[in-house]
Amino acid sequence: NSEEILDILAKYDAKATFFLIGSEIREENRLIIERIIEEGHAIGLHSNVHWFEKLYTGVDVCVQDFEAQYKLLKEEYGIDTKIFRFPGGSACSYMNGQRQDYIEAMREKGFIGFDWHVSGEDSYGNPTVWSIQKNIFEHIDSYENPIILLHDINIGDATVDALPGILEKL
Repeated sequence: NSEEILDILAKYDAKATFFLIGSEIREENRLIIERIIEEGHAIGLHSNVHWFEKLYTGVDVCVQDFEAQYKLLKEEYGIDTKIFRFPGGSACSYMNGQRQDYIEAMREKGFIGFDWHVSGEDSYGNPTVWSIQKNIFEHIDSYENPIILLHDINIGDATVDALPGILEKL
């Protein structure tokens, strides 16, 4: 749903950060990635595999995964991004109590991690326009500069349909 989301963001003159998964950085998505860049959105790293059981088998495995994605983006697109988001967030239970070790190892490599304050909860289950907007609007006022988590995955069109209402209210 990236193209539809980019169209909506352009209509509202809004910017977003697209945290890319390495497996999606392939030739058939080149035009979308180039459009994200050309329209002034930020790109961040979100791992190559996005497979929790593999990514979080150890700190070194995780760091190597992100470094490989960083290298791919730099070589293929000239993108030198050091921002990242851990799959599942920095409090992901798959880190097995080693959260600080993961964060510090990424920091030592020069990466800057981001989490979110408010989630639309749109990446699993059966999200609806109403549920996505409700999840955001219930918590958005609790933060001065909230980071909102939404996904452009294609499990339905609910995020695409919810986004205009979210941008209008914000």
